[in-house]
Amino acid sequence: MHTSHTRINWPTALALLAVVAMMGYQTLAMRPQKTLQPAIVATVDLEMVFNSLTEKTKIDSDFKAMGDRLFAERDKKAESLKQMEADLGDLAPGGPKFKELQDQTLLEAERLRAYNDYMAAKLDVERSKTLKRLYLAIRKSVDAMAKSNGYDIVLVNDSIAEIPNGSSEEMTRQISARRVLYAAPTVDITADVITYMNAEFAKTTG
Repeated sequence: MHTSHTRINWPTALALLAVVAMMGYQTLAMRPQKTLQPAIVATVDLEMVFNSLTEKTKIDSDFKAMGDRLFAERDKKAESLKQMEADLGDLAPGGPKFKELQDQTLLEAERLRAYNDYMAAKLDVERSKTLKRLYLAIRKSVDAMAKSNGYDIVLVNDSIAEIPNGSSEEMTRQISARRVLYAAPTVDITADVITYMNAEFAKTTG
């Protein structure tokens, strides 16, 4: 019994595969392709926005008022300690009244140091919180403006700020942190952001 073997004509098979591949490529090529549009980019001078906001002026005023209250309380405590030290100087050392007032003076001095630490920490925390709140408000406003005006990307234009003098390490860090080398003035929307945010703040406080 003889077993029949089918011989493959490799040149013909490869030619057919090439034809099939070409037909598939032509089919893909005939499909309508989505036209890619260039991204619309805008830039913002973040520092100018921060410093030009009516809300920041209000925050700075509130922050100063809080600082004035804390410093006034510190000055009152410092004056009280100064008076206790003066009274201590009028007493003969070693007596029971001297020892009692000395202990009170040391305790008041420790309280004043603790209050100074508390005051510095509170002012720092409040400043940090207000900066974060303002930054998030700027992001929210820019997001709304970008969607309204069709901006695809809004960048902080860090090429505006001068690079301060310093050591080579500081200079390298400053340069490495920069992201924008050049931005045309026509894409700057800083003034628009300031106008928009001040108008929105006026609505909320008006």
